[in-house]
Amino acid sequence: ERDREAALLRQTEADLRASEERFRQIAENINEVFWMTDPTKTKMLYVSPGYEEIWGRPCAALYDSPQIWVESIHSDDRARIDEAARTRQVSREYNEHYRIVRPDGTTRWIHDRAFPIRNAAGDIYRIIGLAQDITQQRTLERQLQQAQKLEALGTLAGGIAHDFNNILAAIMGYTDLALMKLQEQETRNLLEPVAQA
Repeated sequence: ERDREAALLRQTEADLRASEERFRQIAENINEVFWMTDPTKTKMLYVSPGYEEIWGRPCAALYDSPQIWVESIHSDDRARIDEAARTRQVSREYNEHYRIVRPDGTTRWIHDRAFPIRNAAGDIYRIIGLAQDITQQRTLERQLQQAQKLEALGTLAGGIAHDFNNILAAIMGYTDLALMKLQEQETRNLLEPVAQA
């Protein structure tokens, strides 16, 4: 009986190590930041290495001070995100876009989502989240919007030019017609500058 229990314990430990290794492989090889905290946000339970690449800060600093991530949020976005993190992460409504400022001064756009994890009693005991660097996507969106604005401006300018050419054609046509019919030089002298203009 003891041998069977010992074998079962060894198998359980081996399964647990294999499961932990699979989790580590996933978390350490995705380009996003996978994170896990307690519901009070006072303890960082896990943050993937993507945090160091995207935020430009060491994971150890986040473990030491879980609220430090808020300090890196752009000042224009900070209050909104801090409030959302405190109130909406536990309700599955946290799906935010914001900017962070890295230690080197560069700004990155982040898409951050959070999901509450409940225990068997239905109480929230963890919050997990996924933060993605969407800077390149935002840059491409801005470039597309700029191109669309320029295209619309070009279309508008083309329409105005077409309408203006129609008006000028009428002015030139009637001026030329008047010049052909007029015999009086003094009136012709008044119309010729109109035709030239």
